[in-house]
Amino acid sequence: MRLDPMRPVLSPTTFRLQDWRGFAEALKFRQIDVDNFERKDQPTIEILKVWSPQNPQATIGDILQALQEIERYDILHCDELLHAVGQ
Repeated sequence: MRLDPMRPVLSPTTFRLQDWRGFAEALKFRQIDVDNFERKDQPTIEILKVWSPQNPQATIGDILQALQEIERYDILHCDELLHAVGQ
């Protein structure tokens, strides 16, 4: 849910948006997919709903990598996520 609010900020390293749009891009979605996610109330949830079945070999590590690519360290280091991944 922390990715859902649109942020006009670009990652200084990868130049991706630091919200759900950059997350979708990091997960290799096309612009047409991003446009469709934008119509949803919770675009991050929709991204994961579509991405997961399309990538059956995917791991939580892939999601963490995408968050790292958009430099959302606030999410990567939040207690809830660390607890969920067992760290």
